[in-house]
Amino acid sequence: MKVKSEFVVRILKIFGELLSIWPYFGSKLVVKIIQEVRWLFSTLNLILIVTPIAFGVYQDVYKNKPLNVLQRSMSMVMHLESLMNCFLWKWKDRKLKKLLLEMCDYVKSTKGRDKNIFDRLTHQCSLLYTLIAVVCTMTSISFICSPIFMSQKLLPSSAHYPFKIEPHTVRHYFLYTQQAIAILQTGLHHTIPPITIAVLLTYVIAKLKVLALKLKTIKTIDELGDWIQRHQECIKYFTLLEKTIRFVILKSFIFITTTVIFAGVLAIHSSGINEIIRLVFSVATGFIALYVYVSAADDLHELVSSMRKSIIILIRRTQKPLAISVKGIIPALTRIFYASVRSRSTDFN
Repeated sequence: MKVKSEFVVRILKIFGELLSIWPYFGSKLVVKIIQEVRWLFSTLNLILIVTPIAFGVYQDVYKNKPLNVLQRSMSMVMHLESLMNCFLWKWKDRKLKKLLLEMCDYVKSTKGRDKNIFDRLTHQCSLLYTLIAVVCTMTSISFICSPIFMSQKLLPSSAHYPFKIEPHTVRHYFLYTQQAIAILQTGLHHTIPPITIAVLLTYVIAKLKVLALKLKTIKTIDELGDWIQRHQECIKYFTLLEKTIRFVILKSFIFITTTVIFAGVLAIHSSGINEIIRLVFSVATGFIALYVYVSAADDLHELVSSMRKSIIILIRRTQKPLAISVKGIIPALTRIFYASVRSRSTDFN
């Protein structure tokens, strides 16, 4: 089954709105207010899990428990990355709105060869998108269900609260639900933003591939001028995209690298199979997320390098004048040469 770009964009929109990172394209005030409330709830819920985990790290440092410090620090880093996602995507909301709106309009309105190119590129990446979604989901489930398999745990996360929690009480169920939602948020934050950025880069690749095909069929000056204009628009779009996502990607590289280091150290000292499985899933999530970024960016880099060679060849060919000449006698058969000959003939007479 071929995965089309409309399907991928629709899924990203649904879960992006759920995470409150997908900008609202409309103008209805009520919807905007609901979106802001959803963003506040999402952000507050992540703060409510990061804060007690940080408190637990402080307690473990004070009690000189290095392995517990690493375990809680890894968990805190994963949730903290999701929290920073909320702020970064909110900060870049206007630019993201412009980028996503253009791509969505392209998906809806474009037909024929151009649309098929975008669909084909999206389908080629669909397996990678599915892989990161599955791994992130399994990671989230492994954390949420950990108290079921680890009797000494009451809650999914390693958060430390300044009050006692009795099992099977209202407080216990409330905190369990709150942490489960936060863990699901974190799983989605490791899935939706990388795929969204990859799809935006794929959109740029698709437009450049269309331009590369168009370059081979140019026959008139007007067509060349139109091609140059469309190429400039594509460069302008990518420049805006690069300015919008560079800090998001930098943040991901820093946090994912930190998570992998913590997980590696913990895996060496861990004896429980359940703990090792969770660590493996966490590391796999980080590496796949990084590969999603790198894969799309590398494809774009290779395409641009290939196009650059074609454009350079075109420029070199246009620099060579097409004129009838006899080397050393007739420089170029033009009106200027004709005027020069006539002028000299007249002077001679």
